[in-house]
Amino acid sequence: GSALKAESLLKQMEHMYGNGVEIVQPNLSSYNTVLSAFARSKEASSIFLAKNVLDRMILMGDSDNCSVLPDLQSFSSVLSACAHSSPEEQRKKALSVAIDTFKTLHSSKHVHQNSYIYAIFFKALANLMPRGSERNKILSNFFKLACKDGLVSNLVLLQVHHACPTDLCRKLMNNLSRQSTRDIRNLPQEWSSNTRQQIRA
Repeated sequence: GSALKAESLLKQMEHMYGNGVEIVQPNLSSYNTVLSAFARSKEASSIFLAKNVLDRMILMGDSDNCSVLPDLQSFSSVLSACAHSSPEEQRKKALSVAIDTFKTLHSSKHVHQNSYIYAIFFKALANLMPRGSERNKILSNFFKLACKDGLVSNLVLLQVHHACPTDLCRKLMNNLSRQSTRDIRNLPQEWSSNTRQQIRA
């Protein structure tokens, strides 16, 4: 597919640059173009290939090329790949990719997540985990983190409603009615305190 072709071209650029051809040095846009292609790809391996590209960016950025440190779009693309359908036999590994990617972003000193990242992360969790107590526990923990970060938006609420059973939604949102919990204005203001200045992705 086009994503695999884009990654092949990127690896050629990396190889040529490593051999002294400076004019082909990949930049942040080069990497994000490949990651965006993986986010849209239906190839089963896209999640893992996208994570590999992200890891290379982090490694290079931490060494001597800070110009390719991943930005919010980079992380968003990997999570988007996780949020799309994945073969059942790969979902456990894909879940690890999603959680690791989110935690790496959350602890980053260079990039700060926004509410869109939380929304797409919740979508990925719902896609990759079967319904049940383990999924509910993980969704609950990350929703509480979103509240603490002040990054609960209406889009986040929408994904939480899709992912969680009704009784859990009400428990997480102060036992309000299901309809009330679809609008952030009905919830504590501090839960969304850091969403207003964001540029929506």
